[in-house]
Amino acid sequence: MKKAIATRWVKALRSGKYSQCTGSLSKESPDDEVSYCCLGVLCEISEQGKWVPEGYREGKGYGATRKEAAHCEGQLPSTVVKWAGLKTDDGFFGTNRKTDANKELATLNDEGRSFKQLANLIEKHWKTL
Repeated sequence: MKKAIATRWVKALRSGKYSQCTGSLSKESPDDEVSYCCLGVLCEISEQGKWVPEGYREGKGYGATRKEAAHCEGQLPSTVVKWAGLKTDDGFFGTNRKTDANKELATLNDEGRSFKQLANLIEKHWKTL
């Protein structure tokens, strides 16, 4: 991925500005509190689209209305992938999907890795993302 974007993403994840969620790029609670997975934070800083009410649609936006029940797949839209210079839409940073199953940012986020832990991985593996 592009180093400058990796640096911005790491800074955003470490900023404390974003609450973390799992299973979706972004969610909104009934009391309008917004949370993001690590890939959703990348969407936020990219400004390559917008959150759309009808769910994920390529070219239309990022995916979620951010309401409690609304969520989308945990993969990035191609516009964000291209902008960031990522190789995959799920943040895979290994060399072989069979042997490196634990090297996917979307999965690690959903398994409970903190934003700080994920930021450390992005910082370390930005060249292979």
